[in-house]
Amino acid sequence: MFITFPADEKVKARLDAVCKSLNITYEEWFETALLESEHDVLTTLLSSNSEDLTGWKWDANLCRFVRSSDDE
Repeated sequence: MFITFPADEKVKARLDAVCKSLNITYEEWFETALLESEHDVLTTLLSSNSEDLTGWKWDANLCRFVRSSDDE
């Protein structure tokens, strides 16, 4: 996996500080950010239609949405 940084050194310095304080690698940070982003987007999408929301739920162990019937 390749991670590119913006040209802004301040942004890179903040990311360095966050990763160092959490004792994680850039890759771990990036994967977490992707999972959180997916969760936020899908939660927003599903909550716009309450009928759809009843059939889906977030599985924290799998880090993805699953159908309620698949979870049982």
